[in-house]
Amino acid sequence: IGVDTGEGCAGIEKQLNGEGVASSVTITSTANSIPAIPRSAIQHWLDKTIIVNPEDFNTTPYVLASKTRNLITASGDKIYTKGVPLIVGQRYGVYREGEKYVDPKTKKVIGLEVTQVATGMVTSVEENGVSSVQLTDSYGKEVREGDRVFVELDNAIPPVFYPEPATVNRGGLIVRVMDSISSAAKGSVVAINLGSTQGAKAGDVLTVYQKGPLVRDTKDNDTPVRLPSEESGMVMVFNTFDNISYAYVLSSELPLNVGDQLLPPPYL
Repeated sequence: IGVDTGEGCAGIEKQLNGEGVASSVTITSTANSIPAIPRSAIQHWLDKTIIVNPEDFNTTPYVLASKTRNLITASGDKIYTKGVPLIVGQRYGVYREGEKYVDPKTKKVIGLEVTQVATGMVTSVEENGVSSVQLTDSYGKEVREGDRVFVELDNAIPPVFYPEPATVNRGGLIVRVMDSISSAAKGSVVAINLGSTQGAKAGDVLTVYQKGPLVRDTKDNDTPVRLPSEESGMVMVFNTFDNISYAYVLSSELPLNVGDQLLPPPYL
């Protein structure tokens, strides 16, 4: 085995005969490399959970009842929806409303998290706006009255992430720590208020900064002084929506909390 220096097999033969100089192999430390992300840590946020515009979500047809008049239904059952007439023969997803995302600074709702609970095929549509949907698949949860029905959204993400410094058009904030009521640490998933609208994409790496505390300057009449923000960790975006992204915590020197600041790393 030889190193191709541009001359092909002839160049390798020269190396073996001592007529040429083989290229040296450079060994690079992996101490500062980004570790592999276990897919199990983010799988839940890849499969059936998406973020949509709340205003659009509230205009979609809703589950009115089931054929058996049960409050909850599952795969194989027929449900009836009311609202904008659906298209016969079209596949639709059934989605459960989840948590709203509020921007910590503007206090405006910037997204609504919804989870797909089933898939169905439209079999008929009546003049009064009631559509019949035969459920074909369910995803670990039952269908309930009030769930929304609309065309399945493509939530495809790349099978491999290529980490690089984020090129977003502004800084961001952590807006939610997923599956937790407190703080995030290495291996956790957080939601941030940077989405595709701000230039975020899968693989983007951001540095997390914890806002410095207020202290009193005893030499200046106890005047409050804000200490500098301190770097507290790094996150990598793995799924983006319009104004929100899910990010995996790569490292954390301090607990990460809602409101912590996000900026592209000065080095990577």
